[in-house]
Amino acid sequence: MLLNQKVKIMYRYGRLMLLSTIFCVSCANPTLEQQQVLATTIPQGVDEDRDGVLDALDQCAQSVIGEPVDAEGCQPFHFKSLGKVYFEFDNFELDNDAKIKLDRVAEYLSFNRHVRQLIILGHTDEVGTVAYNDQLSDRRVASVQRYLLAKKIPNHQLRAAYAGSENGGLGERAPIDENWTRLGRARNRHVDLILLESVWQR
Repeated sequence: MLLNQKVKIMYRYGRLMLLSTIFCVSCANPTLEQQQVLATTIPQGVDEDRDGVLDALDQCAQSVIGEPVDAEGCQPFHFKSLGKVYFEFDNFELDNDAKIKLDRVAEYLSFNRHVRQLIILGHTDEVGTVAYNDQLSDRRVASVQRYLLAKKIPNHQLRAAYAGSENGGLGERAPIDENWTRLGRARNRHVDLILLESVWQR
């Protein structure tokens, strides 16, 4: 899906060439069969968001006018980490360090409109049951989300990854350190802050 501008231009140019070929072949005396082929192969409709991709083919129908898009009508993106917020054992409250970190994140989001979304992904150590740790990671995600919402970050810009959802929280399933040491467990008790950023405006 990450198409650069050259691929986008080639895609659109190729589409125009295909349509030109169809019209050229059928321009003399098109048969009924050729007319039916044209009716089914030429995309019908309009381009409401004016991004150069017809609505019938547009996978991102509400793209910002004037912003570059790929062949599917979407603004390509890449992932960028904004770091982690750490928590005490069996706790989902934000400490002062976490709040300072999130203040910086909120400031970044406020001044960078090319950020598509911030993914908030929760983790725990392995102490406790899997079900309990899933709930704990969800509470940590919710704490971060509430704090950023209070900082006037729009809800549509935040993707809270809760356990059980399609792109759910990971609980204890993705440790970044060993769980048999105190330091390792402390590092595993965190929330990841991951940006989806526009490729064109990096």
